[in-house]
Amino acid sequence: MKLSRLLQPLVDDLGNQPTPGPGSLVGKTIRLMQQENPPYIGLDAEGHVHLLLTPCAAHEEQLVRFRRRSLMIANRPWVVSGRPASDFLDLTLLAPATSPLCRPFLSFCEDILSDLEQGEQPEDAVRRTCLRWQRFWEDDDSGVPSLPWLLGLMGELSVLKVLVDAGGSRAVAAWAGPDAAEHDFQAGTAGALEVKTTLALPPIITCGLAQLDRGPVATLILAVIHARRQENATILPALIAQIETCLSEDEETLDEFLAKLARAGYRRHLGVSYAAYGFELAPPVYYLVNETFPRMTHASFREPLDARVHRVSYQVELTGIPPLEADDPCLTRVIRALTANS
Repeated sequence: MKLSRLLQPLVDDLGNQPTPGPGSLVGKTIRLMQQENPPYIGLDAEGHVHLLLTPCAAHEEQLVRFRRRSLMIANRPWVVSGRPASDFLDLTLLAPATSPLCRPFLSFCEDILSDLEQGEQPEDAVRRTCLRWQRFWEDDDSGVPSLPWLLGLMGELSVLKVLVDAGGSRAVAAWAGPDAAEHDFQAGTAGALEVKTTLALPPIITCGLAQLDRGPVATLILAVIHARRQENATILPALIAQIETCLSEDEETLDEFLAKLARAGYRRHLGVSYAAYGFELAPPVYYLVNETFPRMTHASFREPLDARVHRVSYQVELTGIPPLEADDPCLTRVIRALTANS
């Protein structure tokens, strides 16, 4: 079944029902295939949205690290719509249902439900989805975006816009950056594209060990975007609005795009803060990552890295590396793979 935008109509309907008493929720059953213990979506007396799953988490303490100021995860007993009290794994949005956080929270819940439909146990589905959404549920609500994060997201979205223009909305499915995949855009083993945005001239990029490692991928392309800080230039909300316009006739893909955007850490209610940073973005310049491309990977070390080393990064200056022509067969092949039907 299609889970996109499944929950919003249910929450809207619950908002029209009588307010529940303390310790109770007004709720609705969410029917999933092959689900013996169906989940519930509910509202409490304060208007907070709850996703209730059974059975409870056997290792609740392992989910504590995912709690945030706006997200509570805990085993809790509830009375739902007059049914007998039961214990649930409860995910609660600690903001009103009218909050700008509600829509991404519901997309977050729909991701959990999708895993449940694939046969995952509730505790495992919650843990996996929390890992995918970790950047969205960060506690930094200062409204001041990190410059590397802002440039990185704008670069990925610029390339996504190029791919959508080249092959339509199917390119959204290939956008893997928000899910912390090895490469920002992936089409299975057929091709991948890694995006780097830099303010430096000549261009210098910062990479992790996996980002320029082709692995099993047939062709890996590096897309480099030069950015220059400039007032009245491209801003993140405007770039997002352009993509939303391109996807406006495909609601399912638009919803997938918005969910990935949230997982990437974008918060729509901070749009004014993002708009304070304008950049002139040059068109992507593409490079083929092959055996002669300067890079470091895990294979560069004689011995495996110590498990206590959590992150290694290095910089590459691209001076003297010839870019690909626009009609290069390698580039054409990867773009076709990223925009093809899955």
